[in-house]
Amino acid sequence: DTAITADRFMKLKPYQKMNHFVGMSSITRKNNLGRNLLRMRKQFPKEYKFFPDTWILPTDLSDFKLQFSNSKNRTFIIKPDNGCQGKGIFLVRDVEKVPVDFSTTFVAQRYLHKPFLLDGFKFDLRLYVLVAGCDPLRIFLHKRGLVRLASESYVEPSGKNLQQSMVHLTNYAINKMNPNFEEN
Repeated sequence: DTAITADRFMKLKPYQKMNHFVGMSSITRKNNLGRNLLRMRKQFPKEYKFFPDTWILPTDLSDFKLQFSNSKNRTFIIKPDNGCQGKGIFLVRDVEKVPVDFSTTFVAQRYLHKPFLLDGFKFDLRLYVLVAGCDPLRIFLHKRGLVRLASESYVEPSGKNLQQSMVHLTNYAINKMNPNFEEN
């Protein structure tokens, strides 16, 4: 998805609808969302401790590399900022495996070793909302959502299983390739 220009919105006919809004890339791109969450955490530390420690690479590379000094088996998840369907996501424990590509932006986060599990599997929830207005703020939550599951039972990350994406990631595009995957 790309950002929609204000000019394009202005040309919409009264009967046309669009499921994008101006400036939405500030929350839909991983790097922008991470940066904005970090800003909010700085302003409201108690209210914004619901997401793991996050670094935007290469901007925060020197601070991120400090996380590996005298750490015991810390695991981090690295995601390309504009990726989808699990492409380019990987886990690292070694600072030497962190990409240093100044033409690409990545989001690095501390990996949660003890996540909530559903029958022993990692999962994530997709909730669908409609933002109908900003002033006053009007948000509607759809009564149905989506649960995405990893297709292999969860085990804590170790040097031996970091590449086992079907254990650690819940992306449908990755897990549908597992012979044990069950379509629901």
